[in-house]
Amino acid sequence: VLAVRNREKYYVRFTTGQVVIETARKTGTRKTVPLSNGVKIESGGGAVVAFYPAGGSSGGVFEVEGPGGTGNYTIEVEPSTGNVSVHP
Repeated sequence: VLAVRNREKYYVRFTTGQVVIETARKTGTRKTVPLSNGVKIESGGGAVVAFYPAGGSSGGVFEVEGPGGTGNYTIEVEPSTGNVSVHP
């Protein structure tokens, strides 16, 4: 939604212990969201998703594991629409 509303490309980066949301030009607001202790995010295709102003994205599939291996989820980002879905 931010990319479309602001007509600017955004990146969502998954790093150890946090998620970072920033504009491609790195001139806008940067938001860092810390992950709870023990939460892990893994991706087979890279740890960055780009969201484009036209509504699409680079897409990706991410495995989220809760502390101690509990509460596992899969997050899918659709490349053509940028829609995000979460599956247990």
